[in-house]
Amino acid sequence: MTIALLQTADRGSESENLMDVLEKIRDAGREGAKIAVLPELCLHPYLTRRRMEDERFWMGEDTLILDPLQKAAQDWSMVVVMGVAWKLFGHHYNGALVIDENGRLEGCVPMAHRLPGGPYDGREIEAGAGEFKVFSTGAGPLGVLVGDDLMYCESPRILALHGAQLIVALGVPWALSYDAMLAQMKAYACQNGVYVAYVNRAGEEADFVFGGGSALIDPEGYVTAQAAGAPQSLYGRIHPERSHQVRTRLPFLDNRKCQGYLPLIQNLVREA
Repeated sequence: MTIALLQTADRGSESENLMDVLEKIRDAGREGAKIAVLPELCLHPYLTRRRMEDERFWMGEDTLILDPLQKAAQDWSMVVVMGVAWKLFGHHYNGALVIDENGRLEGCVPMAHRLPGGPYDGREIEAGAGEFKVFSTGAGPLGVLVGDDLMYCESPRILALHGAQLIVALGVPWALSYDAMLAQMKAYACQNGVYVAYVNRAGEEADFVFGGGSALIDPEGYVTAQAAGAPQSLYGRIHPERSHQVRTRLPFLDNRKCQGYLPLIQNLVREA
């Protein structure tokens, strides 16, 4: 199965970004991709305060901008995962939409963690409840990590325990170097026996410089496709049976000593 990692750069407005996204989805469909992944907040300039103060910046289930995205997914029988600014019941989230191959909106995954001192400080972005849902799609069971969720190893682990064979990771490496971020994604893949599709933004925007480097990592932690720093459509292959094969040979999930993990749910942090 072909997956497309669509590494985009801001084009200056939401309408131009939408046209770019739709064009890249169509191109991915022509290449035979069954799943397309786009970066964090891919329809917007990144965390621009003036835009975020405008309620039109935020998407919801009744937003008209969803219609062409759902139609594109349906036309190409393609699962689409993309980062968006999402509003639900008056709350504002940095989230990821999952649209299935029939064009149906499966849901929006909000960022669950929020690190202090990061690019989200001073913005109207709230942390979600941390449900870590796995979606059953035509591309197989997949989970999504957004923004600061990429920094927490518990996040991909719970998705793997819920049955994910592919974890989509959307975020910019503000807290880590790119090399450290990539090493972390490789560790997530092999520790959990899953594919990891990491997608970053590209280009310069106001105070931000995005280095791209989106990558597809197989369940043994090998990078099988990697983008450069410019906007790029990166294609790779996913073999769903590989996840089961690797988990059987390297049973990290089955061999856990859960009785020793109580501090993980008690939020205990001891001084070093």
